[in-house]
Amino acid sequence: MTDLLQEPKPRTRRGRGTPGRLGTAVLAVGLLMTAFNLRIGVASISPVLSEIRADLGLSEVVVGLLTSIPVVAFGAFAFVAPALSRRLGLHRLLGATMIALAAGIALRLQPGLAGLFVGTVVIGASIAIANVVMPAAIKRDFSHRVGLMTGLYSTALSAGAALASGATVPLLSAAGGGWRTTLALWSIPALVAFLVLLPQLRRPPVPRPPDP
Repeated sequence: MTDLLQEPKPRTRRGRGTPGRLGTAVLAVGLLMTAFNLRIGVASISPVLSEIRADLGLSEVVVGLLTSIPVVAFGAFAFVAPALSRRLGLHRLLGATMIALAAGIALRLQPGLAGLFVGTVVIGASIAIANVVMPAAIKRDFSHRVGLMTGLYSTALSAGAALASGATVPLLSAAGGGWRTTLALWSIPALVAFLVLLPQLRRPPVPRPPDP
């Protein structure tokens, strides 16, 4: 699937299309910030699951459904990534996933079950698409350092998951016991990732060469 997402590198003269060191560094930070967010929306649920269940009066079946939504979404939405990538380009699609991820996390602020479940579906879909796009973006933008960037990508994934698992309960105490506010705070890193990616979003997607 990664090959289906690959964009050819643009043929441009130095200084007109080739990013300098600063641009490359910003791009690397943006990709790693994106990776950092790809487990937060899921990992932050488990530490406050008992509070959610008590507040909403959820049954075991409903709790099981809530926790299984991301897994189902990962499989269901990954298949739309190639088509979206061809339409938007890798960087724009990653930026869109970060905005969608932040929106899905913020939806958990809404009262009742609807916001919680719809937000979780949006979170799962965003992560599923970004999971497919990220390796392709690394391969395209850092072809000379794929091993290093892949290692940093994996580290960022683990760091995001660990932070969400470890910091959600302290945030819950700081938020006065409100699990909705606590979970919504995790939309901030996704918005930061989008802002770091913003310079890349202004670049038009590279057209594919015509089939022979």
